[in-house]
Amino acid sequence: MRVLVVDDSPENRVLLTSLLKPVGFEVVEATNGQEALEHFQSFSPHVIFMDMRMPVMDGYEATRRIKATEAGHDTPVIAVTASVFGDIGDKIGKAGADSYILKPFREEEVFGNL
Repeated sequence: MRVLVVDDSPENRVLLTSLLKPVGFEVVEATNGQEALEHFQSFSPHVIFMDMRMPVMDGYEATRRIKATEAGHDTPVIAVTASVFGDIGDKIGKAGADSYILKPFREEEVFGNL
């Protein structure tokens, strides 16, 4: 299974990648939404873990653009966010994400979304 991990924080990318690779997932990393779009086209991931707050292009816009494509319509996008505001689930859902996990996340949450 191919997984795209998108986060501007190297530590967060390493954490997700270190959970996924040892159990057989093929992982590609992106540091912002623009890179995510490029990797989405070239890598064709089965699932995307998308940070929502990033420079260049945020995860909201990247998710909207991915979900607007034929291939992206069926690709699960799991939002990863540190925001705890009450309406965050609504905002993430409106962008097109299929679900979300809060930072700091637990291993069970990551695997529970795959």
